[in-house]
Amino acid sequence: PPRSTLFPYTTLFRSLQALEGVFFNRIQYKEGVFGSRVPSMGTIAVYINGYGAPIDILKDKGYYEYLSRAFDAIDAWGDRVRMIYLCGGCTNSDEVSEAEAMKAWVARFAPQWVGRVRLIEDTMTVRENIRAFAKNSEGARFPVFFCEYSREWTVAALAAVFLPGDKFITTAGVRFSKKDLTVGAQLKQMFVNLPLELASLRFSPAERVRARRREHVVDKARKERQAASVGKG
Repeated sequence: PPRSTLFPYTTLFRSLQALEGVFFNRIQYKEGVFGSRVPSMGTIAVYINGYGAPIDILKDKGYYEYLSRAFDAIDAWGDRVRMIYLCGGCTNSDEVSEAEAMKAWVARFAPQWVGRVRLIEDTMTVRENIRAFAKNSEGARFPVFFCEYSREWTVAALAAVFLPGDKFITTAGVRFSKKDLTVGAQLKQMFVNLPLELASLRFSPAERVRARRREHVVDKARKERQAASVGKG
């Protein structure tokens, strides 16, 4: 994808009128912290996308790296951060949501931010997360989205659909998972998941396919978590 600081999303998704006039910004992780390209003035609402609820998030190396990098940037923005939305429902577990798991991490490793944390957990998909975030973050001028690296374009496209056109959208795709960084994972997101997400917004057959795929992913994730739990027991 283009690496310019600012460019119109319409160059990539010309068929979606909802994206006209929306501008998109990327910040990249370099030398231990995210290089901030968020405009220097105005309030920030932070979105952090969950990717499952581990058995013990405080010992999960992937989540530690992911959330540590996000909170490096949040620390740098300081008082400009109006609210931090931890997003994700009970996907791979009936007992704890992704948002709740991440809040436990924040309470342990970034307690100074707990007072500004809000949970979006009555959701099961990235689309539902972003739609709920859009409704709750209306007062902030600059929404910033943290997610897994391969999901960055999907998150950016859905943010552009659901957020008002006057928002300056920033995404930070975090490189932390070897599985997420494989060529196959990135191609799947770009050429399967992203087109399906956009198509399902308009066409009911695509929405049905998306729903079936989601059920399969959730079922697989729950089985993997149960197997891991049995192994630790």
